[in-house]
Amino acid sequence: IKKAQEKYFWVIFLIQVMQGKFIDAVRLPTHTRMIGATYTTLSDPFYETINDEIQMQIKSNGDLLLVRDPGQDQERQNQEIEDMLNKGIELLIVNPVDYVGVTPALEKAREKGVPVILIDSKVDDPELVTCTITSNNYGAGLLDARHLISQTKNARIVLLSNSDSFSSWDRLSGFCQTLTKSGNDYRILELRDCGGELNRAMRAMVQLLETFPRIDVVMAVNEQAALGAMAALEEKGVLSSTLVYSVDGSPEAKALISEGLMTATSAQSPLRIGRMAAEVVMKITNTIENTDHNRHL
Repeated sequence: IKKAQEKYFWVIFLIQVMQGKFIDAVRLPTHTRMIGATYTTLSDPFYETINDEIQMQIKSNGDLLLVRDPGQDQERQNQEIEDMLNKGIELLIVNPVDYVGVTPALEKAREKGVPVILIDSKVDDPELVTCTITSNNYGAGLLDARHLISQTKNARIVLLSNSDSFSSWDRLSGFCQTLTKSGNDYRILELRDCGGELNRAMRAMVQLLETFPRIDVVMAVNEQAALGAMAALEEKGVLSSTLVYSVDGSPEAKALISEGLMTATSAQSPLRIGRMAAEVVMKITNTIENTDHNRHL
């Protein structure tokens, strides 16, 4: 009798499952996809926000995001990309430290058939990239320049750059070319590479202040560099008389502008970039999944 009851129970259970009554409790095994992501540095809130948006979407889809922070070191980033490829990632999201130096890692991704989504940058060989998601970096520099033009018709300017970043050159190009077209008396005293890092920017600004007795404007390629420059200017007692421009539009920068400490920043939306990247990730992984499914039919 007991065996008959057990058999009867399992028959009822299977019928109920087929009718959908236990569909939430019974889960068929699913394939968890591994996706790799690496950014110039996650100490920059801009990239941290982008990653958080991507992470949220990928996690909600039941997939796994492997995240690596090379700390502004391209050789380390290449090694981390190779490691993720060896772990079996099916898609790579990358914001390169050096848009040329990342080429060997991208070539390995191509060899393994792994699509690459490029974030807020360009690379030396666009053929190695499946999709690029970026903001208008030239336009960001242009907007900073227009604000400066509205403030003064002559100024001595120093530029804080990141020589390895293509977006850095775009921003500074937009800034400098707009100033040149204005016909006003703007003088670029020096272009100094700080890698877009706070501490390096602070040291660079200290040296610039020792070299040039008068600096009217600082144009920094990102807000980490701007914060470093501002620390040096404040220590020297000249922050209030120096216009400081940047790009990103973080809450911290907006607060500094409201307090009258920073002059202006061209706002980008890391949330929007992150969401767009997540959407592209889903489209590409769905394409891969459908292709794999068709191969097994």
